[in-house]
Amino acid sequence: MNLNLDKFLAGWTFRTSKPVYEAGEELTAFVTGTSGSTPVVRIGDTIITLTGTEGHGRLVDRRVRFRVTEFDSQNHEGTGELLSVFEEEE
Repeated sequence: MNLNLDKFLAGWTFRTSKPVYEAGEELTAFVTGTSGSTPVVRIGDTIITLTGTEGHGRLVDRRVRFRVTEFDSQNHEGTGELLSVFEEEE
């Protein structure tokens, strides 16, 4: 049996623990905590603080959609504008 490992692994990639994003990208993630009163999304070791969250109540542990507005790829930190909050499933 001749297994061509290169063909088998073609297209495979490994995810990084520090993903990098560009301003304008829209993402879906869970709010994992707060920095003061500002909701924070953590994707791996990348931290994005959310703006425009007034009137949405408690967001920790809620799934949200947001647009990246600024991102520092050296520190893996950024800011995102909240677009929507997904309804909680029962």
